[in-house]
Amino acid sequence: MPKLFKIITANPLRIVATVFLLFLLFGFIGAPIAEIGHSGGEQTGFAFFATVFNVAWYATIAAGIISAFFYREWVKKHWIRYALVMAFLLFVVCSAIFRGNS
Repeated sequence: MPKLFKIITANPLRIVATVFLLFLLFGFIGAPIAEIGHSGGEQTGFAFFATVFNVAWYATIAAGIISAFFYREWVKKHWIRYALVMAFLLFVVCSAIFRGNS
């Protein structure tokens, strides 16, 4: 069995971490590529990375919710760890959504 497959199938928290890290990797690779063809001081790469970072949070929340259904026994056994991680992720996403211009 390949090593990446072992990491992904271990538990829901590893799935959540893998999804987030894959999106960040995509952001780091895609940001310089987004700059190609732009002259001057455009912030295309930074805007691309910021968008990917926001999408990564949403994808991480979705992966966490979906993986809980597939790993019910693990979630029942380690529910406090899973609940704390999901609460942290929801707090970060909600604070990003509801931040004001005050």
